[in-house]
Amino acid sequence: MQMGQPVPETGPAILLDGYSGPAYSDTYSSAGDSVYTYFSAVAGQDGEVDAEELQRCLTQSGINGTYSPFSLETCRIMIAMLDRDHTGKMGFNAFKELWAALNAWKENFMTVDQDGSGTVEHHELRQAIGLM
Repeated sequence: MQMGQPVPETGPAILLDGYSGPAYSDTYSSAGDSVYTYFSAVAGQDGEVDAEELQRCLTQSGINGTYSPFSLETCRIMIAMLDRDHTGKMGFNAFKELWAALNAWKENFMTVDQDGSGTVEHHELRQAIGLM
């Protein structure tokens, strides 16, 4: 998989009650995992993803429905949420966990945005809250 291509969705079945994806252990077999292939391309030689690399990755993947740049500060915050060793970078397991969470949020949004407008109107929000 090359940079700029869509990243495979890795999230679990999505419900409106939020992300309930798996937490990945520190040991993982990368054989045949397309997310690992993408991670390797993003991470570079150090084998970890920093905020700038994550920003490029998220922007180029189009995961937000556009190819507009992600905020660097948002990328720093996402890394900090999953940075268990406090290095300011993410290893593969944290990266895969983040992809699952982002895909879950995207699926939730698409479920709520029933008319596909890219925004949630009052009636859609009311329905989503009613389902919760």
